Amino acid sequence: MKLNNKGFAFSTMLYGALSLIIVVLLLVFNLLKNNTDETYYYSSIIEENLNKCVEEEIALENCYSSGSANCDTTSYYACLGIKNDSVVESVRVIDLLKDKVVSSGNGLYEDSDGNLIFRGTTVNNYIQYSGDVWRIVEIEVNGSVKIAYTKYGKSLKWDVDDSSEWKVSSLNNELNNTFYATLQNNTLIEQKNWRIGRIYDEASTLDELIFQESQVLYSNSLIGLLNASDYVKASLDASCKNDVLNSTSCTSWLSSYGGWVINASSTSEEESAKAYYFKIGDKLSKKNVSDNENVIPVLYLKSTVRIVSGDGTLSNPYMLER
Repeated sequence: MKLNNKGFAFSTMLYGALSLIIVVLLLVFNLLKNNTDETYYYSSIIEENLNKCVEEEIALENCYSSGSANCDTTSYYACLGIKNDSVVESVRVIDLLKDKVVSSGNGLYEDSDGNLIFRGTTVNNYIQYSGDVWRIVEIEVNGSVKIAYTKYGKSLKWDVDDSSEWKVSSLNNELNNTFYATLQNNTLIEQKNWRIGRIYDEASTLDELIFQESQVLYSNSLIGLLNASDYVKASLDASCKNDVLNSTSCTSWLSSYGGWVINASSTSEEESAKAYYFKIGDKLSKKNVSDNENVIPVLYLKSTVRIVSGDGTLSNPYMLER
């Protein structure tokens, strides 16, 4: 068929339009294909990361299934690359808490030696260690952290053989062998000089009490008990510090637990087989070491341990860096 000039021009225009449509369709197709490839790529990355975190997810689910209110989400969030809102910068305990010192009411106080002590009846001093929640008693000026396991829940004799020497006591052996063997991350524990000096009746003020406790130091154990002075220092009542062995006003967050302290009584014949304990909600008292009493294991975390999350409350305790 022979085309005239008009027909040829029309055909040229038609072919041009069709060519343009084809080019546009190809571009759209390539764009869709690229989007599909990109979606597939990111989906693959997400799936890969989710699979990578299966172990962390299972561990977290098992924790929640056990009914625990203190499941650590840090590892799971970190694996997913998600930042937990409660996460703080990794920092030493003393560096985190020194800015929380108060001058009145319940909270964290600094003593004359630069140590930080939780005082009052309601304080946020909960810390996660060895798979459970402990409570911070004191942060020493060098950064060591004294923590107490108030959930231990055992009533034991200070010594089964009526000895008032802590070094050879059955309770010392129980804590540094049986109990120590149950702890996780025990490389975080610092060996310290425990103040195991005997308490004599002439101790009246807090300073005198600390002086008597400090007369004998014991450095061969990693686990111990609270000192009698820990109960006194935790109270906000001034009369408690001025009459340490008679005051019934030494109320604090510690007084709801009570239990043996690491300090025995005097060496007189009448007192030779007695050690001190804190009567719940009452005061420091003493009784025979062969009697049963609540036990609160205590240890020191190294000054280098760091906090990565938490605010110190029971529902959100301070979490240690792993």
